Amino acid sequence: MQRLMISLITFFILGLFVSFAWADDGIDITQPKKIAALTDIQKKIDSISQAVTGCMSTGKEHRACMCESEELILRFNEAVKALFETYPGLKTVDLVRFRMSNGMSVAQSLSGLKKQAQMKLSCN
Repeated sequence: MQRLMISLITFFILGLFVSFAWADDGIDITQPKKIAALTDIQKKIDSISQAVTGCMSTGKEHRACMCESEELILRFNEAVKALFETYPGLKTVDLVRFRMSNGMSVAQSLSGLKKQAQMKLSCN
């Protein structure tokens, strides 16, 4: 029984290290047009975040604030769709890293962007 527990713990710890290695297997984007498209998406994410956070600071609920930011969210969704239409090779990539024009390094999960862009708001 003790050997089984040690084996399970060892397997779990090895699994953690493998997960970290996979999570770091992203690609570096250096092409200016791709960087511009990814930067645009990052700016849209920041804009949505600022709008929703600002709205919630007035006491409104998250859902109401998301609905107030619906136009920003729709623009984000369109930008993500356009990214994958323009650069279909990115459809199979999860993590990308790039440097914005202001020098800030960014890592984006493209699978995360896809999931976010597919979410639908239910605003009345």
